[in-house]
Amino acid sequence: DGLPTFRYRIGDVEVEERITRTADKRGLLRRFVLRGAPAGLQLTFSGTGKMAYRSSDGIFTGQIFTPNKDKASAFTVLMQEGN
Repeated sequence: DGLPTFRYRIGDVEVEERITRTADKRGLLRRFVLRGAPAGLQLTFSGTGKMAYRSSDGIFTGQIFTPNKDKASAFTVLMQEGN
């Protein structure tokens, strides 16, 4: 499909991130695969306050995401404009 997969490290954690548009083209899907992530890992998603984040693979508390235990190494986050 010609879309890039970003590969980077955060400390000892290897991250693969792929960004695609939603089918309705109103948001972005960010798919993450993590290797070497510690138990209880949390990620902070920053933005201007105009972005809404959702995921069925974990819980958002504000902009802090905690993946479900069974999804800690691979999850998807939806980003859409919203309040």
